[in-house]
Amino acid sequence: MTRVEQVLNEFIEAWNAGASPAVHDVLAQVPAGPEREELGELLQAWLAVAPAPRLDDAARERVRATPAVQAALAAMTDDGAWPVLLPHLRARRGLGLADLAARLAERFSLTGEQAGRTEDYLGRMERAELDPRGVSQRLLDAMADTLATSAEILREAAGGGSRPAGAALFRAQGEVDLDVHALADLAFQPSMETMDEVDRLFTGGADA
Repeated sequence: MTRVEQVLNEFIEAWNAGASPAVHDVLAQVPAGPEREELGELLQAWLAVAPAPRLDDAARERVRATPAVQAALAAMTDDGAWPVLLPHLRARRGLGLADLAARLAERFSLTGEQAGRTEDYLGRMERAELDPRGVSQRLLDAMADTLATSAEILREAAGGGSRPAGAALFRAQGEVDLDVHALADLAFQPSMETMDEVDRLFTGGADA
């Protein structure tokens, strides 16, 4: 067995055990050059079809206790910790936004056009531009499975979120002043009649 095969097998065993090892740490176990490139390609191919690890309570606590997750939660602002936490969790799995969108599209049987909109919505989540109260529990569960974390951690990291669409259309600044941003949120919020599955997942509310 080559060193690359050994490291790959150890990664797969750890992943299936719920350890969720960081890809960059695994790559560092072989010298830079052809071997590392080969390992990277094998990891990418395996992660494309890897099952989501089953996390028990102890595994969830290990995820919560990792320095990156703790740092993200400690640095939470009014916009929440998603801008820090979500990219970190994606990087641990070696996933870009498009990769995560594709996994979710497969999970929810979305079309090609819907997968593109899913990527757009995910980007808005990572930029704290999406009201977390609109994100469905089904979506958080699917993201948690794919990112090897828990839906509880994702919900906790949401924080207060961005401005709720349609709320606080006016604000007091000496005199009543029109909140243009809130109006824009409301204008682009899909109506219940026109929502499709993607809209429901990201903006329909926890029970959507």
